[in-house]
Amino acid sequence: MLVDELVALEKRKLDPWYGEASTAAYLDTLAGDATYFDPWIAKKLRGAEVKHYVAGFEGKIPRLEYEIEDATADRRGDVVIFTYAITHPADQATGEVVPPWMVTTILNRVADGWEVIHTHYGLPVPPEG
Repeated sequence: MLVDELVALEKRKLDPWYGEASTAAYLDTLAGDATYFDPWIAKKLRGAEVKHYVAGFEGKIPRLEYEIEDATADRRGDVVIFTYAITHPADQATGEVVPPWMVTTILNRVADGWEVIHTHYGLPVPPEG
């Protein structure tokens, strides 16, 4: 099933990210012209900017336990829109629960699997009012 394949791909990059503060597996999934944004950057990043930004987290990521939930995949030919939530993230050293993430990743089918062409991380924030 496609969703299971994509969850496994995400775990292959997030397990070292959250377990060892290693960005290598994450960087390996990115297409050369990938785009990216998250709540801490003021503009969309593209290509080398994405790789530089992601590589900047090397050694700085706290060890977190996490779960991937509510994963869906909408495939359109060789492209898939993959959405999921990173839930119950807890710092392994302190036990502190950190905010969950809502993630949209767009992947392109290539000869040896999938490459990420866009990722958007967001924080679920309740509306004011």
